[in-house]
Amino acid sequence: MPLVKKRVEALKAERDEVAEKHAELSFDVQKCQRLHQHLSQFVGTHLNLAFQDNPEEAMQAVVAERSEIERELNQAVGNEQQLRNQLDAVKIQLQLLSKMLPLADLLDDEELIERAEICREQLAEAEEDEQFVRQYGNYIVQLEPIASSLRNDPSRFEELETEYKQAKQTQKALQQKKCLLYQM
Repeated sequence: MPLVKKRVEALKAERDEVAEKHAELSFDVQKCQRLHQHLSQFVGTHLNLAFQDNPEEAMQAVVAERSEIERELNQAVGNEQQLRNQLDAVKIQLQLLSKMLPLADLLDDEELIERAEICREQLAEAEEDEQFVRQYGNYIVQLEPIASSLRNDPSRFEELETEYKQAKQTQKALQQKKCLLYQM
């Protein structure tokens, strides 16, 4: 009997050991089942990502679309600036037109051409006078005192003419003396 007792005790110890091993393995199986379940859920959830379009290609398409939109925007900004410049030019032209509007009646005036021709002739005469004054201005300045005295007293003209002739003769005589002195 002691042998049976020993055997029973050995079997009990083995049973306890097997129960403990069974509990450990059961725990490991449960852990594996949970991992398998999580893995299945993950794969099921994310499996559709494998069959979706490549996100890099989608990003390239978005970048290309963005570049196209920016190009169109820049073109629109350029067009807007050009239109603003044209608008400013049209405003200036309208202002000039509004200033010219009161003069529109002059376009129907037939005498306007004749008056313009007269003005051109007067301008030509004025230019000739200006040229004359430029050319002979110094002489005019010298003759001005004589002219003013003639305007005041015309009878004195003869007296001035006599003085002029005497001054001219005196000048000639002095020049002759000067020449004679140089010759000696």
